[in-house]
Amino acid sequence: MQEPTYRVAIIGTGGIANHHAGYYAKHPRTTIVAAADIRPDALAAFCEKHNVPARYTDYRELLEKEQPDLVSVCTWTATHPEVTIAAAEAGVRGILSEKPMSAHLGDARRMVAVCQSRGIPLAIHHQRRFEPGLVEARKRIAAGQIGVPLAGNFRTVGGFLNNGTHGVDFHRYLLGDPAPEWVMTQLERRTNRYERGVLVEDRILSSIRFENGYTLTIEVDMDEKPASHWWVFGTEGTIRFGQGGTVLFARGEPEPLAAESGPGPLDELIAWIEGGPESRNAGHVALVAHEIMMASYESARTRSRVRVPLDAGVERSPLYTMHEEGLLPVSGPAYDIRSLDALRYAFEREGIPLTGEEYLEGQGNWTGQGLAGQVRK
Repeated sequence: MQEPTYRVAIIGTGGIANHHAGYYAKHPRTTIVAAADIRPDALAAFCEKHNVPARYTDYRELLEKEQPDLVSVCTWTATHPEVTIAAAEAGVRGILSEKPMSAHLGDARRMVAVCQSRGIPLAIHHQRRFEPGLVEARKRIAAGQIGVPLAGNFRTVGGFLNNGTHGVDFHRYLLGDPAPEWVMTQLERRTNRYERGVLVEDRILSSIRFENGYTLTIEVDMDEKPASHWWVFGTEGTIRFGQGGTVLFARGEPEPLAAESGPGPLDELIAWIEGGPESRNAGHVALVAHEIMMASYESARTRSRVRVPLDAGVERSPLYTMHEEGLLPVSGPAYDIRSLDALRYAFEREGIPLTGEEYLEGQGNWTGQGLAGQVRK
């Protein structure tokens, strides 16, 4: 019997959407039939590049008319929940949404709950779980080649919610997805900084303890070096990841870690849809990383150690709460480190008056990544 094919829609046509389009172009059973973006120029350029036949500036119209099987949610962070939930309510068979899940915790919880209640597989695009070096590192750690994992460190730039989510998520993956116990965090926000329309700190340092006793330290924007680095320290060895790849240091010479490429995010999503095991990027797995980040903000807000998971009543990001309560006074106009379009759109949605002084800073660090396509309600 011939295997079924899947009609795909991509909502949001910015830089990351090209990665999603690449997945679908390479898979023999998927065809992109439509795309949506509120920016006609970006939409036209994307559709021409990837030979997408149907174009929409309203994603709800796309869902109604095209009735796709699979949806990629590649919009700006603040609208991931509404688009994901709308796609689930439209009856799609599977969803691949970009990270981070949302600007807030309650919205991320609702994404998972709605999809679970409807039996719709939801995967969050934490793509590093599929990198061959990290997959091999996970195997080596499980085999005891660095002894007992004690601590880890992850350093990056570009905002805690945006890029710190990678460090939180893939450290959990490396260790077999242990549950978090508590976090202790300090942050600074002296400038009116945003990342694609989402409030972001100037810098942050967070310590995260897991149930297995492992302590992860996350450093975001603590210096201006753009490259990301991470380490895992064990009783008998270390694993390091950086620009030179993933390297094991244990009982002898450094050993570069590599493996043949295995199934990717789309492969696992389709297998899940068809009754196989759930994706390693399942929504409820990503939700743990999101909750850790929200707990980190709560720790900074309360200046205390915070247990994870957070109380079910915590819905709004504690970073926003600190901002709204005047606990983080800033100087200067609002600026965005990725997209001025995203900042203006977010202010419009939230009823914040534009002053005309808003500006873009740091776009050069994110060539090909900025101006991610956004969609209207």
